[in-house]
Amino acid sequence: MNVKKLAIGVAVLLVLAGGGWWAQSWLNAPRTAAREGKPLLAAVDLTQAARIEVVGHAAHATLTASPEGWLVEEQGRFPADQGKLGSLLFKLSEEKLADKVTDNPARLGELGLLTAEENGGKLEENKTAKRFVIRDQAGKTLYELLIGKDRQAGPTTSAAGGQYVRFPGEAAAYLVGTTLLVDPEAKDWIQRALLPPDIQKQFQRIRVTPAGKKPLVFAREKADAPWQLDGASQRGLNVKEIENLAKRIADLEAVQVAQADATPAELGRAKTALVEVSLFDGRGFRIEVGEAQAPDKFRYLSLGETLTPSVKDAALKQEAAAFNARFGKRHVAVQDWEAGRLLKERKEYMQAGG
Repeated sequence: MNVKKLAIGVAVLLVLAGGGWWAQSWLNAPRTAAREGKPLLAAVDLTQAARIEVVGHAAHATLTASPEGWLVEEQGRFPADQGKLGSLLFKLSEEKLADKVTDNPARLGELGLLTAEENGGKLEENKTAKRFVIRDQAGKTLYELLIGKDRQAGPTTSAAGGQYVRFPGEAAAYLVGTTLLVDPEAKDWIQRALLPPDIQKQFQRIRVTPAGKKPLVFAREKADAPWQLDGASQRGLNVKEIENLAKRIADLEAVQVAQADATPAELGRAKTALVEVSLFDGRGFRIEVGEAQAPDKFRYLSLGETLTPSVKDAALKQEAAAFNARFGKRHVAVQDWEAGRLLKERKEYMQAGG
């Protein structure tokens, strides 16, 4: 999803939610006018958005626009989760400021809404706000919001819910009726799914080769046919476990992206296993799995997509090129248990006594 499509999509939703009227009225109103009842995000031309920054007390994330979509700078310019970003922008555009809580600067700290400058130059958990900024190509600020604590139940509130927000340069703090999931950790913005969606039903062959060991080769003649394992009788197979293997491969999700200069030892990749998947349509995926857990407790993979010579479909060729451009020479982390379960031994795919 490119920048223009994302902006247009959010703009359409904004108009449907009545945001067009609010945007015009807010644009024409002085900044000191009351904001209650107006959406958080208004009067912003999202087609001009080129950079989004989220700054927390201990982490920050930077998303930049590219022709292919949004990228996460701190994660090696890895593709961002376009759906997550689009959902956040839509939520900001439709969520209205419920109540002004205070305009007393002395109360901003207890609401988690101070800026670093107002807090003596320090970012401090539960005192300073998360800062959400949208900038254009020239670095001009198009929008900025300070996001504070969640509202908690207390003597004057019967139930928890909502979150405190504030606009920079204004003393007023407001309550919104939802929690804004604006993550300052860059890794929380990356696109998580590793393989294309709904791909498991297209698996024709799976070959798993641990370092220094013989491969296990699973195959089926068509999508609804039972899986087979080379050298094993069908009666002796634990077919459910083979299906689980296919599902685990299809459902792999990235946790973070390794630094480009990380060594094999730092990534647990002194030895690697190879998982190869062939699809009925001629596509294939190679996944090299580090056989050891990295010091950060994750397991690191490298990935690539291949096509057989018989593939002539331009869309499949374009998809393969985009997949390989996305991963390139990168190493992505997955949960250790997810990677480990790809490398089970042959006996674990056999029925008891098989």
